[in-house]
Amino acid sequence: MNGNSSINDKDWFKVNLTKGTKYMTCGEKAFDFLIEDSAGNVITEKAYSTSPRVFAFEIPADGLYYVRIKGISSEQTKYLFYVGSPVYAVGSVIIPCNTPTINMTGGTKTAYFDSTNLNIPKNAVVTSLTFNNIRTTDVKSIILTNNNSGINLTMNQSSWDKDHLESMHLPAVTMWTAQFGYNKTTSFNPTIKMYYVYPIYP
Repeated sequence: MNGNSSINDKDWFKVNLTKGTKYMTCGEKAFDFLIEDSAGNVITEKAYSTSPRVFAFEIPADGLYYVRIKGISSEQTKYLFYVGSPVYAVGSVIIPCNTPTINMTGGTKTAYFDSTNLNIPKNAVVTSLTFNNIRTTDVKSIILTNNNSGINLTMNQSSWDKDHLESMHLPAVTMWTAQFGYNKTTSFNPTIKMYYVYPIYP
């Protein structure tokens, strides 16, 4: 939700929340917020001043809850918030090959791509993968294995990519094993472009 508020202009919102740990993610200008249950019992009350921007709180039971937003000055200022599940952010990274040059001379070649030492949030999951520096006819096939989960991905022929992977919950931080099927004698220097999403926690 977003809107405008001041110290004399409080906005209220009603939301259904389930029992357990929930998150209030805040944005725009500074504001105070309060969350209470339908009986008026305060669940949490915090001041957001642009940092930190994510607050965790515990919901004791499923039900209706109320969020109050109040600006901190007499002037109207913008606010933005999400309440309930954590907010997700996106990122991308290039994963190098442990063998910079792959020489295809017949049979299947195996190579490894290590994303464990890159700057990737530990809870990130993969959304798409694309092999770079491999031409359409360099190989016959590419099978990529997420070593953490053991799941094999057969890359799309010619484009050597795979999209819409978020529902598979593949860990982004892992070692990857690629098997290149022989098509012709050639050499290439592969990397993987990986996109991922990750939750923003306090």
